[in-house]
Amino acid sequence: MGDRLYATQFHPEPTPRDFTERMTVYRNDGYFDAADYDRVAARVLAAPVTEPSRFLAAFAAAF
Repeated sequence: MGDRLYATQFHPEPTPRDFTERMTVYRNDGYFDAADYDRVAARVLAAPVTEPSRFLAAFAAAF
């Protein structure tokens, strides 16, 4: 460990599928129009999520 500890302020582990599962839970809570669920979920599932792992790898390499 040494004399430093680093942490993230975000969750780098979720996949697009994880996000759509969460969207299902909160579907009627006002985060998005429930009628648009299928359209929004399709966009989420199509989105690349390469940046969190790339960012963490670069951070780990720097420190």
